[in-house]
Amino acid sequence: MKTLFIYILAAAAIIFISPGQLEAQSKGKGNHKIDQYEKANLIDALQMDEKTSTKFFTKRREFKEKQRAAIEQIERLIEELRGVLNSNSQDKDINKIKKYNDELLRLEIQMHKLRTDYRFSLGEILTPEQIGKYIIFEKDFRKDIRDAVINQKRGHSGKE
Repeated sequence: MKTLFIYILAAAAIIFISPGQLEAQSKGKGNHKIDQYEKANLIDALQMDEKTSTKFFTKRREFKEKQRAAIEQIERLIEELRGVLNSNSQDKDINKIKKYNDELLRLEIQMHKLRTDYRFSLGEILTPEQIGKYIIFEKDFRKDIRDAVINQKRGHSGKE
């Protein structure tokens, strides 16, 4: 019954979030309400006590900050690469392009290692069952948010 109530509350939260908030979330801005909703549902889904949830969310926040910094660096490099590739120069500097490609690959490997290290570190805080539930929750939550953003955009595209 409690789980059903949480799902109903979650659906209501997604329905009542304005299109602007959803769009901002998709761009990584203004996501405080969604973060709070996600946090509450994680505590319930993983059945964490206060001590465990404090440790978990501290570690998660640290991971998210590192991840955000890496994503920003990747996005910056992609924009620089786009500029090089879109230049009108007939002699594009292949070595420069190769350096961008190599650096982007290095950063993608670094992001994968960051995520892997984070998952392993959760074993210090959560039980194997909680980690499994967290992995599933994370995937399902991202899908629900993505679907809500897509549905919101579809619903408002004909009104503009």
